[in-house]
Amino acid sequence: MRQKFDVGDLVQVRPPVDKTGVVVETKLINDNITQPEEWSWHPDEYHCKIKFLHSSEIKWVRAKLLTHLSKINE
Repeated sequence: MRQKFDVGDLVQVRPPVDKTGVVVETKLINDNITQPEEWSWHPDEYHCKIKFLHSSEIKWVRAKLLTHLSKINE
């Protein structure tokens, strides 16, 4: 199921962090949800593992704090 943010998307974390990175994994925040693949996740319901550009830093960030710079399929 495609979400607002997919693995491979180029994103920016909203200010004050203001860093650019690539989504390397997505995961629901609530692990108790059964069959998560049956619906589209709302940005409040999941977070993304981001590999920041020009850095070795990798961090989980809530999807609602991200903005797209480029989609993987564009």
